[in-house]
Amino acid sequence: MDTLNTWGDQQHAYDPTNQCQLLVELARLPSSIPHAKHAAASTPRRPGAKLRFSTVELTVSGDMVTVDGRAEYKPCKASAHPVPPSKPLPQRILSLYAANNEGAYLMRLEEKDDAQATMLVMPMSKRDGRVLEMLSESRRGSVGEVEKTKTAAVDDFTQRTDEASSNLYFYYYGMLQHQANMLQDHIRTGTYFAALTENAADFQGKAVMDVGCGSGILSFFAAQAGARVVYAVEASDFARHAARLVETNPALGARIKVIKGKVEEMELPEKVDVLVSEPMGTLLVNERMLETYIHARKHHLKPGGLMFPSSGTIFCTAFSDEMLWNEISNKSAFWMHNSFYGVDLGALAGAARKSAFGQPVIDQIPPQVLVSNSVVRMFDFQTLDEQELVEFEIPLSLEVSRPCVVHGIAAWFDVAFAGSTCQRTLSTSPGVPCTHWYQLRCMLAEPVRVRSAGETITGVMRFKAHSRQSYDVSLEVMLSNGERSCGSYDLKEPYYRQLVHTHEPAMYGGGEGACSADYGWSEGGSGGGSGRGEDYKPSSPGEETWWV
Repeated sequence: MDTLNTWGDQQHAYDPTNQCQLLVELARLPSSIPHAKHAAASTPRRPGAKLRFSTVELTVSGDMVTVDGRAEYKPCKASAHPVPPSKPLPQRILSLYAANNEGAYLMRLEEKDDAQATMLVMPMSKRDGRVLEMLSESRRGSVGEVEKTKTAAVDDFTQRTDEASSNLYFYYYGMLQHQANMLQDHIRTGTYFAALTENAADFQGKAVMDVGCGSGILSFFAAQAGARVVYAVEASDFARHAARLVETNPALGARIKVIKGKVEEMELPEKVDVLVSEPMGTLLVNERMLETYIHARKHHLKPGGLMFPSSGTIFCTAFSDEMLWNEISNKSAFWMHNSFYGVDLGALAGAARKSAFGQPVIDQIPPQVLVSNSVVRMFDFQTLDEQELVEFEIPLSLEVSRPCVVHGIAAWFDVAFAGSTCQRTLSTSPGVPCTHWYQLRCMLAEPVRVRSAGETITGVMRFKAHSRQSYDVSLEVMLSNGERSCGSYDLKEPYYRQLVHTHEPAMYGGGEGACSADYGWSEGGSGGGSGRGEDYKPSSPGEETWWV
């Protein structure tokens, strides 16, 4: 059974020593009970205990259960499991199955760690409609002790995001195949594994928040590193799959609490010591999840807490690739037909060409096409404000290594993990094992010709966030002789030129005698590209790199 676990709201006064928590579980029941929904609550066994969950109040008194004070149901049999005086009061699981094709509700009471169970059969005629309302609300993640939504104002994510875009975004990340694609990027997954587990001193006994947990893999890594508790927050429906993995891996899962909802609309029961996340999109900033990561730092991280990753860097360099330029140019050739079934399409040729060159190209860049040094823009996640991500620019000053035609600007990113024991860098640079992010190129419809080695291209790349969770990018380049070219791009709508690539496997943890660089892990290095034609190799910090 696939389950989703969140903690329900306590709206009743209990003795604090009881540590009573309500648990909501949404589940897909077996196919024999289609469209069934499932909710549950837990409480210490105590006569007359009342549970107020959403709009439904359940009272447990001996063998009787009262729903909203209007209907009492007696179990078919009573569970008689003795409780030794030395043990704390056990928690009792009360599951409510709304089985619309069975003609009844089934309520299950059982002790944790006890095989005995009590089944209550509730005729559908006595159904309380508010139970279904409660189920619906919990599916939306609108309630929870851990997940208390802020209803007083619209959350930051909703304010900045187009609804259609967010719906598609969460649908995409709720799919198993897309999560599998990211997990099987062994450069990504292996680097995170190393960054967290090699810095166990930063996690031992600590509270951790996994921002956008997806499959929950980073939560498991944090638990392996010794975290006391991990709050795994996920807004997409993949949260139920993450909870299933938590349930079926109890040795680690006992310390992981999966919470369905947006980071911007909830509060945790405590400030955390460490944030972990994989908030990077294409060219680091696409999808605008970095803003959510920064929000989590401001609202959920203790002062002086750690962030994994702790910083990100965008690298930009000039490239010369006539074959790619011709490919992009030919994409609009169709619209030059002057007699397509008797219709002249030429009036749209200009718009088609602009559209083709307005798509950033995502693929694995051959290092030999890079023809200049790199300039970089660094983002320190530990001090960055969300507003700094709404609009920013990267000034360009690129010394071209040889006479050539420059067809545009290539870009990629690194993220750094500044652990107290070991520092790791995840690089998406050309020339190192490829990741699912690949690299990105902004093509110039009108390339510029560099006539001598050492000539400098100046200009700027400007990024302006939009509500579809991405950026409008504008590029302007200029040569010393005054020759100028520019372009506009929507980072949301790239041209995925290389859709299939085999990732080289990483040895988890590196293995004895293994070098992290063999797997695309760069310890302490920038991972940036110097890009000197055939002599290109990833640069060391400060080597032919301008920081802006």
